[in-house]
Amino acid sequence: MSLQRVTLLLFFAALGAACTGTELPSGPGGTLTGVVVKGPVAKADVRVFRLLGTERGAEVGRGATDDAGGYHVDVGIEEGPFLVVVTGGSFVDEASATPVSLGTTELTALVPSFTAGTHLTDVAVNVVTHLTAGLSLYYARVEHQDIVQAHREASGHLNNHFGALDWSRVVPADLTTEAVPILDDAAKAGLITAALSLQARGISDAAGLTPAARVQSLTLLSALYDDLAYDGYFDGDVAQPLVLPPGMEIRSAGTTATRLDSSIPRVRLARAIEGWLTSDRNTATFAPADARQLQDDLSRGSNPRIFRTPGQSGFDNTPPTVSWNVRFTLEGAEGPVQAVGEKNLVGGVLQVQALANDPSGMKSLEVMIANAPMPPVPQGNSAYRYEGTWKTDQDGPLTLVAKATDFSGNTAEHEYVVTVDNTAPTLEVEAPVESICYSGVLPLASYAVDEAGIGQHAVAGLEGATFTGGAELLGSWAPPASPADGIFPATFSACDLVGHCVRQEISVRVDRTPPVLSFWQPPTAATNSNTVTFLVSAVDVSAGVDRVFGRLATKPTERVAGVYESSSRAFQVTMPVEGEGKVSYVLWAEDVAAPRNSGATRGVNPYVLTPTVVRDTKPPVVQLLSGREGGVYRSERDIAHAESATGVPVMPVQYTGLNSVEEAIGEGGILYKSVTRLSPGPLTAADLEALKGNTPWLGFSVLETATEAPINLVTYSISCTGCGSPATSTGNLLDWKLRSSQGDRTYALPITTDTIPGLRNAVTSPVTLKVTVTARDAAGNIGSAPPVNLTLHLVTPTLSIAEQTAYPSARDLKSPYGYRVSGHFPYADLWAPETLAFEGTSVMRIARFHVRNPHSVPMVVNITQSQPGAWKVVEAWSTEARPDATGTRVADGFSFAASYEWDLSGAYGLCATSGGTRPPYPCSVSDGIPETYPLHPMGSTQQWTCDAGSPSTVSIVGQYGHWDSIGYGSPQPLGGEYESSRAPSGYTLSGRAAWRVPAATGTTPGEIVLYVVVPRGRSAPLPTLTAVGDHYEYVYGIGYSTRKTSTCRFDGVTQYMATNDRRLFVRTLNSALLDVALTYNVNAVTTHVAGGDVFPAVGAPRVIKTGVVSKAVDLSAN
Repeated sequence: MSLQRVTLLLFFAALGAACTGTELPSGPGGTLTGVVVKGPVAKADVRVFRLLGTERGAEVGRGATDDAGGYHVDVGIEEGPFLVVVTGGSFVDEASATPVSLGTTELTALVPSFTAGTHLTDVAVNVVTHLTAGLSLYYARVEHQDIVQAHREASGHLNNHFGALDWSRVVPADLTTEAVPILDDAAKAGLITAALSLQARGISDAAGLTPAARVQSLTLLSALYDDLAYDGYFDGDVAQPLVLPPGMEIRSAGTTATRLDSSIPRVRLARAIEGWLTSDRNTATFAPADARQLQDDLSRGSNPRIFRTPGQSGFDNTPPTVSWNVRFTLEGAEGPVQAVGEKNLVGGVLQVQALANDPSGMKSLEVMIANAPMPPVPQGNSAYRYEGTWKTDQDGPLTLVAKATDFSGNTAEHEYVVTVDNTAPTLEVEAPVESICYSGVLPLASYAVDEAGIGQHAVAGLEGATFTGGAELLGSWAPPASPADGIFPATFSACDLVGHCVRQEISVRVDRTPPVLSFWQPPTAATNSNTVTFLVSAVDVSAGVDRVFGRLATKPTERVAGVYESSSRAFQVTMPVEGEGKVSYVLWAEDVAAPRNSGATRGVNPYVLTPTVVRDTKPPVVQLLSGREGGVYRSERDIAHAESATGVPVMPVQYTGLNSVEEAIGEGGILYKSVTRLSPGPLTAADLEALKGNTPWLGFSVLETATEAPINLVTYSISCTGCGSPATSTGNLLDWKLRSSQGDRTYALPITTDTIPGLRNAVTSPVTLKVTVTARDAAGNIGSAPPVNLTLHLVTPTLSIAEQTAYPSARDLKSPYGYRVSGHFPYADLWAPETLAFEGTSVMRIARFHVRNPHSVPMVVNITQSQPGAWKVVEAWSTEARPDATGTRVADGFSFAASYEWDLSGAYGLCATSGGTRPPYPCSVSDGIPETYPLHPMGSTQQWTCDAGSPSTVSIVGQYGHWDSIGYGSPQPLGGEYESSRAPSGYTLSGRAAWRVPAATGTTPGEIVLYVVVPRGRSAPLPTLTAVGDHYEYVYGIGYSTRKTSTCRFDGVTQYMATNDRRLFVRTLNSALLDVALTYNVNAVTTHVAGGDVFPAVGAPRVIKTGVVSKAVDLSAN
């Protein structure tokens, strides 16, 4: 566009902006008329506000649009400037064809000046007048321009950018219903308006929004308005970047929000115009090329008053071009090399280069391969160049796709198809045949097949051979005269066009020597069978072996043929065995040469073999030895350990309590063995005999004579009932000694976790062992001893335990001591749920035991009651009667008067001078004198209890039975462990939670402390604590005392009446005592390490200590 044209456009736009409509002759009242278009906005509210500076003033007129968007508003004698504001109503969205309600969203137009009584027509309200109003108000507010000047400049910039139109007058054409043939001003305005809707549709599609949640064109327009009104520029910054949909993230892949930058009203709007002209909603009939100048102008937009950056060089709707360069490298080969042939044959690792180019400049370039992004080279890529590598896999076509996008938003996908061939050719060698021994000229023939084609085909290793190449190789070879015998290796090879090669080696044999024999495995030295089989390897340098034969040494004419065994590539020769003792044989072989070579004619090794076999059919005799040789140990039933002081073990642990008498084990033996002494480590038979580690063991003998096959193996199988996994274990016995005088050999079997691994995680005690010992001799005969049944008790070892009584004594919330019943430290603190105390608010401690573990494995321990026991809280209360003679008191449903006149005789009313009949005295009377006194204990269901007189002090006892133990690690010298140091639990002993004691480390025992705790609760019959001044008291009851006694005489008998005043009987707390007498057991069980921080229990629990916790704690002593 020429500078002259731009100047003229700005001039006319500015002239129109100053007028903003067509002014008709003035009348008594002013009016505004025009059309509202965002699509024609029907049934909308049109309000006109006077502008006070840049703020809206009073509403000066109101109207509504018709179905075509037209409106008429009377403004009376008001003067401008005015702001026309349109809300409500609806229009049909151009892009989606769905009705859209304007709602509270505003479309506006600014009338910069207006003379009272003027009739202003053609006042358009549309997308650009709305943006113009926002920019005008910015100039007036921020740059302090006069509103007329601000509107003139703003409309000039925006009218010129959006199609060089006077948007204050133009009525955009509806390009969804009208067949518009010419791109005039109305068509331009309609095209820009429709493209704005299509832009909003594109933002919604990029975000993956459903139709119901789409970003509407009004939302986009409002965002552009906010952008201009904030800083006067289309730059997408309103305190923070503008993003649609609001709150959604901008992502590089998948659904994404759109950043509203300066491209929205420029190149993106131009592209939306392109999209509209090709959409099925467009009804305009003018050629898309007619809009190219409009698209160019929008894309080039560089007005520095509304854009911070220059626009593009022009509208570009041509996608980028892409060129490919694909090379590959085969494994172990030099490279890379170019793809081969018309099919672009490749293999191995691809090196791909895609080069993109576009006049608008490249924005991005992505390469996909096998529907996945191609890994880039380490040095990275650019929008113009993408290099990557790919390891090919399956054979067949492989498609590479380059997605290139230029800075105009044009995107194109370019495919490049290669054919992957990672399969080498197949090669079949027909001649020479390896099984034939050749003595003259021999043929050469091989065939190669590959879908990619054969590039090379040859044979090597046969010096002087002649042949032709190609898919078929044909030729011949004459063996040399020397050496006479031997194997001549030959290699046939074929390579395809990609470079994959296959090779096949064959051996050409020339042979004049019989086969050489050797045993493939050592021959059987002894057997109990009627036959014996020899596995013989026969080697012939070229001709190959035909068969191996055998015979008894005593039968010269015998000829037993062997059978070839392919897995071992040897011959099985099976011969009969006769009698008992030594039997000798002769073995030889023949090849397939003509004539055949036979080892029998040579008669010497290595052409013949002469093995000897011992035949033995008697099974070994296995017996459990008796007495000390059958196995002994010392019972550990009462095992304990030494202590240097009470509760302090000697370290390393020194076990005590072993039985001093050795016990023979034998069949049915009952063993007691400490769980911690079942794993002594490697032992010899001599160690067992010497009772090293006091390990139980069994001794067995196996008969052995010189005329029989030697004993090869003595094994055991032990099934354990009660053990963990494995429940059955096997292994070899320990060699012991040869007893020549008895003709046998002895063996020993230790009872440890090495021979019975299931003992490590036995879940009960005792466990039952069934031991079976089996011997096998070299001839394969098997003999077993009768099963030996044992009962093994897994004994839990002891722990060192000492009760510790040294507690802090002054208001330690983790101690039951140290609470006064009066003074600064309220006794109620001890029982208040909100008071922090030992274990939070649930319990209080009454005894502390220090537990030390000298063993190498963790132990589990707790304290439980050994017989029913109880603890109690005893409180001493003093009783005081206090006057209470005012008004009537109601308690427990009864009314109690301030005073009563009670008839003590029964007939006082008959002689009284006044007052009439009195109620009878509710308690016992003797001769007019009360024996007992009326009292109502609070909470009673009866009004009166007759009391002979309350004692001055009473003891109220709360009885409780529940108690428990809690373990803590990292013991502190005087207690006070934190709850976070709780010892590991998850165990139950005697029905109560138990605690794990760590294993000893070196010379330091593992240790925890066990607290005996009782619930920190105080309940009935103990009364509720109420603090009054510096003491606790409660109202025990309501009673009456006699103030005076009156008399009169009736029928000669004196009658008595007592006047009684009400008293409150109040009890005051004097002292409190915690009284404990609990008989306990300390229970323990061993654990084993199951991996991680898991330590399951092993065997059965054991009571390792008993005692009594006896405490009398004066809770008021402090």
